Amino acid sequence: MRHRFSDAQRHALVHRSTRYLLLAGALAALLSGGCREAAEQPAAPKAGATTASTTRTAGPAAQETKGHTHDAASAPHAHGPADQEGIRLSAAARANLNLDVAEVATQTIEQVLNIPGVVKALPDRVAVVTPRLPARIEKVYVNVGDVVTQGAPLLDLRSTEVEKLQVEILRTVKSLSIVAQSYERTKELTTNTVLTELEQLQQELIKAHGTLQMAAAAVERTQQLSDKVLPRKELLAAQTEQQHARSTYDAALRKLRTYGVTEAQIRTILNGGLDKSVLTNLGLSPQAAVQKYLVLGKPSELFALEADYRQKQGEVESLKRQLQILGFSAAGIATILQRGVPDPILTLTAPISGAISARQATPGAMVEATEKLLELIDTSLVWIEGDVVEHLLTAVRPGQQARIRVAAYPEVVFTGTVRTMGRTVDPDKRTVHLWIEVPNPQGQLLPEMFATVTLITQAATDALAVPLQAILTEGAEQFVFVENGDTYVRQSVVLGLKDDRYVEIRDGLFPGDRIVVRGGYELNAVRTVAAQQGQGGDGHAGHTH
Repeated sequence: MRHRFSDAQRHALVHRSTRYLLLAGALAALLSGGCREAAEQPAAPKAGATTASTTRTAGPAAQETKGHTHDAASAPHAHGPADQEGIRLSAAARANLNLDVAEVATQTIEQVLNIPGVVKALPDRVAVVTPRLPARIEKVYVNVGDVVTQGAPLLDLRSTEVEKLQVEILRTVKSLSIVAQSYERTKELTTNTVLTELEQLQQELIKAHGTLQMAAAAVERTQQLSDKVLPRKELLAAQTEQQHARSTYDAALRKLRTYGVTEAQIRTILNGGLDKSVLTNLGLSPQAAVQKYLVLGKPSELFALEADYRQKQGEVESLKRQLQILGFSAAGIATILQRGVPDPILTLTAPISGAISARQATPGAMVEATEKLLELIDTSLVWIEGDVVEHLLTAVRPGQQARIRVAAYPEVVFTGTVRTMGRTVDPDKRTVHLWIEVPNPQGQLLPEMFATVTLITQAATDALAVPLQAILTEGAEQFVFVENGDTYVRQSVVLGLKDDRYVEIRDGLFPGDRIVVRGGYELNAVRTVAAQQGQGGDGHAGHTH
């Protein structure tokens, strides 16, 4: 079986090969001394000892022999090429080789789909800074690579248009203040007029009602005396007075009803009399009474001033929005209005938090409104864009987990989630585009980096497995190094299923075995040098370093 490496793994192999060449030279100088030290140590007992090299046999029968004890009368095992005396390392040598070991255990081998990808910045996390109007660059506060927070100053511009806008808003604000004063004064006069008119209407109604009652009483009294004492002409005069009083009362009622006074409120006014104010009898506050009976104040002038006031308010707000679009903050505009003096300097601030990825701003240069001065990019969250061939679309879905690797960081695995997929098939490549969202808090993933994307399509059954980096290849043989105390024994293995993290071990290892998962290439280099020196006549099968 020929093992295939990804771009990231090939990069790691080149790096390890370089370390191998350096280590081989250094270790060669130490081997002779190490061999002499090993020769002086007493020979390890062979009878009754169980090691990694004497507890494995080929095939399934190997499991039956794991853990038993040898003695002198025991029949020896049939050992393969892996059953060689291992490399013994001192603690210092292990540290120099940067070895890392782990126990062989049952792992879940996942079904995965590997696709190539490219790191991209999220569109919402890229911002371009432009002057938005013709101006001259006075000062630049940042450079490419600087990290800024939202709202931080980026550069100062000088513009006559900015100054004109500020002069205009100061003039409009002053005009608004004058109109506001006139409006408030007229509004107060109108309020007083409405309340006065209501009081007069109440007095007219109560007075007319009283006059009507007196006239009715006079008619009744005259009718009783007209036949005996008073002449008939006095009765006619009393009736005429009653009719006049009725007309006056009806006119007062009609006026109140025209302004919206209800029958219940009229009865309350008649029952309360002049001892109570009209607002009390109507059951209204001054503001509510003015709003309801505003017509009594002849409000034409008030309406004209209010329209003028609203127009000036709109002009001020429009000018504020123009200044905000240019880059002025609300606090900066308030400062200009409070100071009352225009400031021709416009300070552009960072629209987002991120790093400066491009700069075309030079102090003293004249720039146009749409000219790109700076670019900011926030890479704390990035996209990985990739393509999936159409016949594998059923294995990919939004929300699916993904693992990402890049050549720059071969030992780092980034995790992400499929956010969305394209809705069309590329007619040339027969693929569908997808976007994977990946947190990038350390900023390691940079836009336009190539990446290897591993999509987890399904979890398979558990199996005895080891990390991929633990497997070494030499020719057609695949092997690992098994730790046995301070000795490391090369052990051939038979591989099965694999994903992007683990590979199944079908033969050669047992659960609980401790194997080298980092530094295997360096350790194999040591073994190779030791074997070459042994063949050269040193005579030592095992070495101590």
